[in-house]
Amino acid sequence: MNKLRRWWRRLLGSRLRINMISTLVTNGLNVIVLALAYPVYLHFLGYELYGVWLSLGVVLVFAQLGDLGIRTTIVKLVAEAQGQKDVAAMGQYVLMALLLLTVSGSFILLLILGLQTHIIRWFRFPDELIATAQWLLPWIGLLSVYVLIVQAFKAIVAGLGRMDLANYIETGGRVVTIILSIALFFLGWKLESLLLASLLSHCGQHLASILVIRRLSSLRIFRRANLGRARFRAMIGFSSMVFGGALISMLLDPFNRMMITRYVGVSAIPVYDIVYRVANQLRSVVAEAMRPLLPELSRMAGEGGDRERIGRLQGRLNRLILALIPLFAVLWWFAEDGFALWLRQGYSPDLPGAFGILLPGIWANLLGAPAYYTLMALNRADLCFVAHAIQALVNAILVLLAWNGFGVLDVSLVCAAVSSGYVLSTLFLLKHGRTPRHA
Repeated sequence: MNKLRRWWRRLLGSRLRINMISTLVTNGLNVIVLALAYPVYLHFLGYELYGVWLSLGVVLVFAQLGDLGIRTTIVKLVAEAQGQKDVAAMGQYVLMALLLLTVSGSFILLLILGLQTHIIRWFRFPDELIATAQWLLPWIGLLSVYVLIVQAFKAIVAGLGRMDLANYIETGGRVVTIILSIALFFLGWKLESLLLASLLSHCGQHLASILVIRRLSSLRIFRRANLGRARFRAMIGFSSMVFGGALISMLLDPFNRMMITRYVGVSAIPVYDIVYRVANQLRSVVAEAMRPLLPELSRMAGEGGDRERIGRLQGRLNRLILALIPLFAVLWWFAEDGFALWLRQGYSPDLPGAFGILLPGIWANLLGAPAYYTLMALNRADLCFVAHAIQALVNAILVLLAWNGFGVLDVSLVCAAVSSGYVLSTLFLLKHGRTPRHA
């Protein structure tokens, strides 16, 4: 029993470990919640009505462009200000971030409302569902703006060093959404159930985040003194680089899919989609666990930027990622049997090879994550943007070269281009992230 207690204390011996473990745990819980939600929603709504909700849910994804990289910026700048014990700076960053999100979210909402007819027409809903979609779309637009604000408050909690609480608030919100939806379904409501449940869930997450922020700090957000040009310029400069990198990465996958569809054939898209999603899901399990690095490293930078301490943390994480090599080797070795067992009649012999080509790039991407977060913490988001650009350019050039230069293109070559982009961007990050320079 004493050994177990010592092991538990060692495991939870630092705030960073707690945050990383909570991220892993809540990610697993989120998968379970999602698995439970699908059969419930399909039972009460059927495929058509639920299909309308999922289709218009694309609007929520589109509205995330209104984030402009501000959520990540909040985590970084709040953590840095906390390390400097500068509550005033923290309040300035948060107020200006909320104002920016309100403006960008309102712009996205106006765009959705202005294009409402075209959006509904683009989805080609059956005639009997058009009226439902027209009623639902403006409310989803409004919800998407509020979601941006709620996410910002959870980012403040994460920036204050309690990403574990931010994770629990997020997962708790998902559970509440399902419970409220079921209760409203039994009252005879249909899509209104999902809309109201989502709204009330985000209201609860908003309130919980505010209570945690008040408990963790003396932060006062809505003060006139929090309006300042210098902080605004610093925040915009950082968030624009974060947003630019995210936008480049977001556009890269559609480019690969378009090239496969045009020059390989639409039947090859499922092969690419399966290996790409499976490989990136594997990556996200580890990458998400490293997300708490940003506030932790930013806090270190705010306290004076002890490079030796940061270097030791990087070294431990790099050794952990190196230890994953045998796991990746096992996944490669059993890829053929695994895909065959999983997909059965839908199995394609192209899957194991394409998956095996992607695996080295996915591992390299994980190896670059500590350097990536170090650069972000030290205000070198510009170098992180360059890394995203290198990944995209290498990928696009190799795909275009394979087709235009050699007249040959298949899924394996596209996966090789993706993997090469990951490797070269990681080499860039490792070069600059291990010997960081302040901006």
